Amino acid sequence: MMENKQEFCPNCGAAVKSSDDFCPNCGYNLAAYRQRLQAAEQAAGSSAPTPPPTQPAPPVQSAAQQPPAQRAPRPPRQPLSKKQKVLLWVAAILVVLLGGGYYAGTQYFSRANQLNRAAAAFAKNDPQTAAAYITTDDPKLSVDAQTVKPLLKEFQATPSLVTQFKQQASQQALAAVPSTTSGFVESGRRLLLFPAYKYKVQAVYPRVTTNQNSTQVTFSGAPAVRVTGKLNGKEVGPLMPGRYTITTTATISGKKVSSRQTRDLTDATPELALAFKTVSFTATGYPGAAVLINGESMGQIGKDSTLTIKDYPITSGAAKMTEVFTANGKKIASNPVSIQDASDNDEIGVGYPGVISHDNAQELVDAAFQNTHDIVRYDDASDSDIREATDLFENGKDNKYYQQLLSTMTGYHKSQSIDSWEAKVRLQHVYPIAENQALVIFNVSWIFTNADTDGYHVQTFQYRGQIDRNTKADRDAADAYVINSFSITKKIEDRHTDDGSDY
Repeated sequence: MMENKQEFCPNCGAAVKSSDDFCPNCGYNLAAYRQRLQAAEQAAGSSAPTPPPTQPAPPVQSAAQQPPAQRAPRPPRQPLSKKQKVLLWVAAILVVLLGGGYYAGTQYFSRANQLNRAAAAFAKNDPQTAAAYITTDDPKLSVDAQTVKPLLKEFQATPSLVTQFKQQASQQALAAVPSTTSGFVESGRRLLLFPAYKYKVQAVYPRVTTNQNSTQVTFSGAPAVRVTGKLNGKEVGPLMPGRYTITTTATISGKKVSSRQTRDLTDATPELALAFKTVSFTATGYPGAAVLINGESMGQIGKDSTLTIKDYPITSGAAKMTEVFTANGKKIASNPVSIQDASDNDEIGVGYPGVISHDNAQELVDAAFQNTHDIVRYDDASDSDIREATDLFENGKDNKYYQQLLSTMTGYHKSQSIDSWEAKVRLQHVYPIAENQALVIFNVSWIFTNADTDGYHVQTFQYRGQIDRNTKADRDAADAYVINSFSITKKIEDRHTDDGSDY
């Protein structure tokens, strides 16, 4: 009986018997396989060439007499082990994942999507994200979450700049040869595989001019950039283009001063004039009044009604002086006056709310005495002449002090020992008492002549009075101020002179 020789299935490698016509494991047709194998072996044997006749040779078996060579059957493949199958599956999964990941990466890191993320970071003031989408060709300019803040500050101040940036970047991509020197350009790689696109900026190098040796200049968002000393167009930087708060400090005449300004620095070399302006002038006012500039005390007005201000630094566009006078224990602040353009020869005074000026007070008191004098001299004074005098007094003709003045002058006019007389007024000081009220001090020289003596008799008295703001009239009206009261405080002189103008 023929022995069942063990063989292996050429398809799956499973062990089979020589009597099996089909593989019990995979169903492969073993019978047909054997027939094909046998036919191939026979064909190989019949095709061998017959050697030509030769001379008798030694009794050695010739090649023609040897049996035809048989090709060994191909060994069946060994089945994959479990570990090999697992590795094969892992490799296949990795290929799928890597392929899918690369495709996803090309979408996520596309130029359009990177542009959207950059614009969003600029608009939302996100310095950490924005720094990843900004580059420069200046190796000295650091690009990080700190240095990009001025640029983002400019975007926040002008949101349309973000829209403009995005539109220009989109148009840039449509160009036949996109720019590589400015705009949204390719710069580096992301994850080593995908091109990185970034907003390329030009570094800023300001030219700084100062005028004090003690000057120090700092820029917000750029702590590494500091400027010191007296400079003339010195180039400093680099700075990220953007909006900066520039702080300048110095010590002038022992006084520490500082100024701040906000500037958009976007040009390559902008000019920065950071010199401190100083002014010198003479403040005039009431003796003892405190002088302040922008709220800072400068001293007090002296007995000569002046205070010298020298080399005061102007650190803002609204440098104003005020004076505070104390009357009856009450402080009264003047109206502010600008000293922005003061020069060495200027004398600058102030006015107080509702308080008459020195010149206007002189004119008012002089008119009151002169108009009353005219009423007395002319027996037939008209109603309009009378009103011109009485309108200068509070409550008009009913004012007590007007009536006293009228009575005094009437007495002089009717006196038999006086041929002529007149009154000359010289205002000395105007002091604020309260809002709409002023204390006035003035001298009146009464000049008399008579038939019994030659020359002039001059008597000068000092008066103290009050002038009020006429709240019923406009501030610029002729009757904006009226005399409330006045009285003699002391006699200054009593003398005779040959010169009627000597008073």
